[in-house]
Formats: sequence, structure tokens, C-alpha cells
Amino acid sequence: MYNNVLNFSLSFIKKKEEKKKEKLLNQIFEKYYDRIYRFFLYRTNNVYLSEELSSMVFEKIIINIDSYDKSSSIEPWIFTISRNCLYDYFKSRKNKTFLDIDDFDNILVSKSDVENHMLSCEDNQALLKALNKLNPIEQNIVSYKFGAELKNKEIAQILKLSETNVGTILYRSIKKLKTIMESDKYER
Repeated sequence: MYNNVLNFSLSFIKKKEEKKKEKLLNQIFEKYYDRIYRFFLYRTNNVYLSEELSSMVFEKIIINIDSYDKSSSIEPWIFTISRNCLYDYFKSRKNKTFLDIDDFDNILVSKSDVENHMLSCEDNQALLKALNKLNPIEQNIVSYKFGAELKNKEIAQILKLSETNVGTILYRSIKKLKTIMESDKYER
């Protein structure tokens, strides 16, 4: 009899913990999915890849949620996972060339649609090209700030820098981007 009560109690506690974990994971997904997706979109300029990388992040969150230190903010932990997924992706495709066929979808609609699409693609490509000329820390800071919409304090926690240092690097990076894009414009 005692064993049955004990087993029932342990089972009840385990189910309650699982529901609590599931609720936490749902809250994380609702709050962070769009920001993580935009972070990846900002860095890759590819919708499908951004969706894939975002899914990978949430898979890792689900697997590793028990290792998260609940005494600190969850946001830096999540965006550190995001950054690491992005690094893993870039490492895996090193020395490989891809043609993104998605850029050619739905272009043959009308002349004005084609022109608008091409201008938009050119602007995105110019920004991505300029971003790729920044060093990795500058790329991450710009992507976290404008892609994931993080505050400088949150970026500082993720990258283990001071908030002032993040602000300075961000300011200089934006100036560099502007200079790069203007010089590239004159080269065309």
C-alpha cells in the first residue's frame, strides 16, 4: 500500500514538473521565436535558412533546458545558443558555394514587380555584403541590435563585454557600414 502511494506521488510530481517545463518552453517560444528568426535573417538574408536555424535553436533549448541556470536571465542563454548555431552553420558550409534559387521565385509577374524585386534584392545584397566586411564581433553586435532587437545590456551579457564597449562597437560598426555601402555604390 505504501509503495503504491509513493509511486502515485512520484508520478504526480513528475507530471507536474513536465507541465511546468512545457509551459516554460511555450513561453520561450512565444517570446523569442520572432527575434531569433530576425537575427538569423539579418545575418543570412535567407528566409528558409533562418527558419531552419531558428528551429535548431529551439531544439537545443528543449534538449538543454535543464542545464539553464535559473538564477540568471534566460535571454543571454538563448542568444548564445543562437550565435553558436549560426557559427556551426558557417563552419559547415565553409569552402562550399551555393546558388540560392529562391531569389528567382515569382519574378516573372510584371515589369514593375521585377524592378521593385530587383531593387529590394540589390539593397539586401548590398547590406549583407557590407555586413560581411565587418569583423565577426561587429557582425554579431549589429545583428543582435537590429535583427534580434536586443538592448546593449543584453548584447553585453551574451558577448561578455561591457555595455559601454557594445555601444562603442555598435556606433563604429554603423559608421563602417555606411562608408562601405557608399563606397560600393560609387564602384557600381
